[in-house]
Amino acid sequence: VVARVVELSDGLTRRSIDLPIQGDGSETRSFCYIDDGARGALVAGERGTPGEIYHVGIEQETSIRDLVEMTGEAIGVRVTIVPGPRRHGGAVRRCPDTTKLRALGYTPTVDLQAGLERTARWYADRYRTQGANT
Repeated sequence: VVARVVELSDGLTRRSIDLPIQGDGSETRSFCYIDDGARGALVAGERGTPGEIYHVGIEQETSIRDLVEMTGEAIGVRVTIVPGPRRHGGAVRRCPDTTKLRALGYTPTVDLQAGLERTARWYADRYRTQGANT
C-alpha cells in the first residue's frame, strides 16, 4: 500500500489521492507488527510442542479500507478508496486464533496505529529515495 500511495501522490507531493483496490474495502485482516511476529515465532519455537501449529499475530480485525486510510494518514496523504472487483477466491476475512500461543506467554505489544506510523514512514522514505527496488 505504501508504494502505491507514494507513486500515486507523486512522491508524496500530492496530499490527496484516489487509490483503486480489490474489493470494496470491507474485507478484514489481522495485522501484526514485525517485532511482535518474530517474538511470537520465537516463543512458539522455544516453549511450544514440536509438531504443533501455533498462529502468530493479533486477534484484532481491521478493514482494508481502514488500513489504507490509516496508512495514508501516517505518511501525510488523504486516500480515497476506489472499489474494484474482489480477487477470485479472495477471503472476506482473516484472523488468527492465537489462544495456544498466548498460553505460552505471547502477548503482542505494538498496536496497529503505532506499527503503521513506524513502518509506513520508514518504507515511504526508502521507496522515494531508492525506487521500486526496496
